[in-house]
Amino acid sequence: MPYPTFSKSGMTTLTFSRGNLFPTIYIEDFSQVVAESEAGLVRVATLRPPVVFYGLHFERLPLADFTTLKAWLRNSLIRGRAFTFTYTDTAGTAKTVRWWQDTLDMPHVASGLYSVDLLLREETPAW
Repeated sequence: MPYPTFSKSGMTTLTFSRGNLFPTIYIEDFSQVVAESEAGLVRVATLRPPVVFYGLHFERLPLADFTTLKAWLRNSLIRGRAFTFTYTDTAGTAKTVRWWQDTLDMPHVASGLYSVDLLLREETPAW
């Protein structure tokens, strides 16, 4: 089973040295306003197509992964949430995503080892 990768044209591909732990979180956000009248009539207004998020959890990543991930997200072609990149999961499925967090939190859990939770927003509309 291949390890997860982040890639973008003009950048070195980031391949994690360990796989993410299961379960991989899959969230589909249906941005809808729902109201029910006193007579029981339900009305739904869809504001936009659903947005899909992937939550990845890594444990005990080595210092090299920690350093590479920080540099990758700071690169001018990514700049945190500013630009999209390709996330390829352990099944080999590629998705266009952007990093979707305010902060990069990577606790130092043991000598030279770090944990991280990443939230990725898929940029391809679900419908």
